[in-house]
Amino acid sequence: SGASGIEWVAGNMNVVNNSYVSGLGTTARYIGISANISGSASLSNDCNVIYSGNNIGFTGQMIVGSGGAIQIGDQINLGGPGARLVLDNATFQPTASFAINNSGGNVTVNSGGGILQIAPNLTLTISNPIVGAGNLLCNGGGILQIAGTNSATGNLVVSNSALALIGNATVKNTQLGISNSATLDVTAMTVPLNITNRVVLAGNLLAAINKTNFTSLLVASNITYGGTLTLSNFGPALAYGDTIKLFSASSYSGAFGSIVPAMPGTGLIWNTNWISVNGTIFITST
Repeated sequence: SGASGIEWVAGNMNVVNNSYVSGLGTTARYIGISANISGSASLSNDCNVIYSGNNIGFTGQMIVGSGGAIQIGDQINLGGPGARLVLDNATFQPTASFAINNSGGNVTVNSGGGILQIAPNLTLTISNPIVGAGNLLCNGGGILQIAGTNSATGNLVVSNSALALIGNATVKNTQLGISNSATLDVTAMTVPLNITNRVVLAGNLLAAINKTNFTSLLVASNITYGGTLTLSNFGPALAYGDTIKLFSASSYSGAFGSIVPAMPGTGLIWNTNWISVNGTIFITST
């Protein structure tokens, strides 16, 4: 046992057969594993587990389920090439900013769903594919960056945290929800964000616009507006008469509470009369 009631395991572990780190029926039990882990079988966790060893030799599945949680501070703690993180009624808690980017790996969200609990001032970047049919919640006040090609089809909900999509990141989630003062940042995307069914915006949407060759920011079957729309102009100065199609959907509802900046230029205003009709905002004069 170590400080704060954490039971620590040191040395070396070779996972030859599918194995378990179990709280023996007590989800709240804390186990710390500083051992260096190797092997290709699966390692399942059903309590609170802290991994801090050099696990580059582990290439199996790190499965977290039954209400358990694991704490990881670096990709090397999670595994080497081919290692996969599997969440099934489980929580993943990064203890430092790092990227999940091991070659051949992925993050699988099974039917029980998963939580990415990222503390304030921390950034978790997922470059590997996110797959699976379970729902995924991001909370905790930190930043989740998604940079890869993802096929996960469950709902993606961001609460009191920030989700940043980077480059040509793609998602296949059925619904995307931004709530509880959360932020959706698409300023660094090079392609529109496509959601299969519904997008609900109830936080802060950060987006870059450029009236030259601009394509829609968000594409979905249904878009519900709300919260704050923050626009940064990366192109020529906006002028009277400019029309920008921000959103593309079959159905629109709701309204943004505010737009930042309040004026697109001196003597100009954002006209939002058509944003709930066809996703378009245009520039008029005061």
